[in-house]
Amino acid sequence: MKLMDVLPSYSVEQLERLAADKVGEVATLRLPPPVLVKEIASVLSSRTYVGKVLAPSRPPTYAMLKLMLDAPTGRVPAEGLRDRVMELTNQCTQLAADARTLPKGKSYDLYLRLLAAAWESDGGVDRSEAWLLSALRLELGIWTREHLLLEHHPTVRPLWDGPKAFEHARNHLLATGIVLIHEHEFVLAEEVGWQVRAIWEMEMDDPEYVRLLGHLPQRQIRQICELQALPVSGSKDELIARVVAGLVPPQRALDCLHIDEVKELCRTFGIPVSQPKGQLIAAITEHLDHGRDLVPEAPPVAVAPVEIAQEPRVMEEQRFQELLATLTSDQLYDILSRRGLRVGGAKSERIARLIASPWSEATLLGELPKSTLVEMCRASGLQVSGVKDDLIRRIVDRAGHPETEEKITEIGLGVIDLEGHPPASVAVAEDDIDEVEDEPTEQGTRPLDPPGMHGIRSDFPELSHGEMVVLAILEAARSLTEQELDRVVRRHHLGWFLVKAQMAELIARLAAQGKRPVRVRCSGGVNIYEWTGTHGTPAVDHASARDLIDALRQGVVPDRHLGELVIGQVAARAHLSGLLGHVAGGRSEFKFLRGPYGSGKTFMCSWLREQAFAQGFAVSTVRVGPDQPLSDLPVLFSGLCTGLRTPEQRDTSAVSDILESWLLGLYRKTAAQEQLSAADPSHRARISTLVGERIEHELAHLDRLDPSFAPAVRHFYLSRLQEDEATARTALAWLRGSGSLSADQLRRIGVRGQLQGEDVFPRMRALVSVIRGGHLRGLVLFIDELELVRRFPHARQRERAYETLRLLIDECGENGLPGTLIVCTGTDPLFEDERFGMPSYEALSNRIRLPSTSDSAISVRQPVIRLEALDGPRLEAMAARVRDLHGVAYGWDAPGRFDAGLLRRFVDDTMAFTSSGVGRVPRPVLRKLVHVLDLCEENPDVPVSQFVGSQVGQVDDRAIEDVLALG
Repeated sequence: MKLMDVLPSYSVEQLERLAADKVGEVATLRLPPPVLVKEIASVLSSRTYVGKVLAPSRPPTYAMLKLMLDAPTGRVPAEGLRDRVMELTNQCTQLAADARTLPKGKSYDLYLRLLAAAWESDGGVDRSEAWLLSALRLELGIWTREHLLLEHHPTVRPLWDGPKAFEHARNHLLATGIVLIHEHEFVLAEEVGWQVRAIWEMEMDDPEYVRLLGHLPQRQIRQICELQALPVSGSKDELIARVVAGLVPPQRALDCLHIDEVKELCRTFGIPVSQPKGQLIAAITEHLDHGRDLVPEAPPVAVAPVEIAQEPRVMEEQRFQELLATLTSDQLYDILSRRGLRVGGAKSERIARLIASPWSEATLLGELPKSTLVEMCRASGLQVSGVKDDLIRRIVDRAGHPETEEKITEIGLGVIDLEGHPPASVAVAEDDIDEVEDEPTEQGTRPLDPPGMHGIRSDFPELSHGEMVVLAILEAARSLTEQELDRVVRRHHLGWFLVKAQMAELIARLAAQGKRPVRVRCSGGVNIYEWTGTHGTPAVDHASARDLIDALRQGVVPDRHLGELVIGQVAARAHLSGLLGHVAGGRSEFKFLRGPYGSGKTFMCSWLREQAFAQGFAVSTVRVGPDQPLSDLPVLFSGLCTGLRTPEQRDTSAVSDILESWLLGLYRKTAAQEQLSAADPSHRARISTLVGERIEHELAHLDRLDPSFAPAVRHFYLSRLQEDEATARTALAWLRGSGSLSADQLRRIGVRGQLQGEDVFPRMRALVSVIRGGHLRGLVLFIDELELVRRFPHARQRERAYETLRLLIDECGENGLPGTLIVCTGTDPLFEDERFGMPSYEALSNRIRLPSTSDSAISVRQPVIRLEALDGPRLEAMAARVRDLHGVAYGWDAPGRFDAGLLRRFVDDTMAFTSSGVGRVPRPVLRKLVHVLDLCEENPDVPVSQFVGSQVGQVDDRAIEDVLALG
């Protein structure tokens, strides 16, 4: 199958997710699906991209792709694939361990030691290490296919093998698009398969390779074996099998022959022989790989040559040659192949071929993906925004006229031009927006107000003129990406600095007034602002009620409007709500929520999360599990950052938004304190300089909290000003605790080493300081599923997890994380199990154990809040609310048809049917109630009592035990 056979079957959301790191326009222009499919296919079929993905890939990637390469259509069923992949992986390990498999005389032991060292350094081979290994293979004469086999060697395999090795490889291939999914099958598209085979030196499948060698006399096959240090005894078939099993690439095997012998083989297949040896070999392998030797030769048909008109070029030949020399061999390969030109030869030969071609610079560079063009612009100091044609024009102009390079001077941390004007990304204080609006444009006229301004002025009179302009345009467009919004800001001269942060503050101020006209979602790491038109306090309307019911139908806790389902726990909710105000004043608090299954711990956390958002807090949720063990502090911090959300950004990690909000706050404070106006051209350079000084002052404070935090933030700020997205992403990844950055990337952002356990709490203090430095009031951190610590198999791992909790409690008790509330959840066994629970760790137990008193009542102000189990009356009250919401969601008289008597019968039968105590787990009960209500609404002629009597008995212990097993 080809890419264009598979990609059109993907949904728009799937295409956007696949294109996120491949097609820049997916976020800025929201391309139509047919165009998006074409752009994705162009990237996936390029050798540059496929090589970049495969270079640091981990086994069993080889086995998975090899199975697809061997499949006739490149398709393999998803069912049973894991077993087949691991079987092939085990075979590779056996072959790698057999010294007779590989040719003699190569330094395999040295290569294995270096390969193992690369894996041991950080649990994987990053891209820079992959390049070094590639250079070493060239030096030692080791082929790529030999490398793929040696990765399975018994001395190397333990370094990458694990219970999730297959899943990691599969997910990597799917996320990068190398492997696609179509009709419950995994697919390796033809175009991608060609590149995989070329990169892995697998120009031919084994059957075709055997057929090729079969055309050679035994003498020549023995010659190949001798030159490749393989045994030369045996029959012709044995020699052929030895060459194939020895992983000798077909082109290297044919290269062992004299050119006259290669030409004779070409004549056998009817291939013209007036070419260099390398081209002849490539033609032979392609001929057999496509099975042309099996098809009877058709009589030649005279075809008139197609004349291609010479496109005009704007660069001198020498300049164009120098520009092409900056491209890699794979990038030149992609241009040549897509223009139908010969791809073989040295780099200089490929460049000469492009110079001699009839196409213009723009046409040839247009064959490269946008990401490559962006990097070329960045390397030349050119602007990186805009569509593909804009990037090509800048590259051609700069390469053709390097003497016109713009001169830039730096003042402090800001960048301005020689006339003293700040770049477009440097803005003015919010109070000065109206003054900037009055400035004339280059044409001498002020931009006209957009349509819809009258209505926006009426609905939002408290906003500045610039904010009204943004809302008016957003209302007309219905949605804008952050890049589109940035263009709006520039076109209307609003002077906004850090547009995402400006929008976050605008949305927060409107929400504080009960107005929510804008919603933010994230796609591919880019914010998209959508107009909702909600001007008042949101009520539970038809759509909201539908969302609540859908969540309950799926057995999950809804993420919004939880106040509609709150029943009981009055004292606990009041206390937790009060803690939000307490920590907002600069204090830190730690709380445990304890209760049996069904007592509402997850629900309480979700309710508190919604309250925190409403009060202007950032929120993060860390769920304990195999991939998120509480025993590893750096992993905990990384999980905190991954789960970090803000009221305006709830779809993906908000670390970038928080940093920009902090920087915007510094800019505004500086402009206000110095009484400077960016509307005055004479003030602009001064503001830029003072902002840089102010940021350095604030970074000095962060440096005291975490010495490595400040350099990374500084580079994040500078890269944002200079539109250097690659460096900004690197700095952001390091700030989030990523452990996969290379040494070169770390040097670029001025830091050394990865996050260590002793650095986590200083990093948390710095992060919370940045959170509070913007428009947010603090951080609420939820650590959920804590009872899973009891199931950790090793005592040492449990002790380290409990020690982490002890450290968090002490840190909050000493007010080490001002503005932070940490909430953990756990079941009764976690607090009572003296062997595996928290009582097994005395240092932690002493901090949370309640003082013994004669009174059985427990204060909610203690470290542990005990939640009440759900009883019959509370379950009935909750069921009544679900019933009423179902009526709102689907527009039917639910209370009239499913009256209080039937509701009580449903609850009583449910409580009576299940075993003692377990029946109070509300999730399966409410899920079944929604199912009953669905049946009642869909079948109005059937008595409701029939559904109640037939469905209640299905809420059995087994269903509830399934919920308990999920924790």
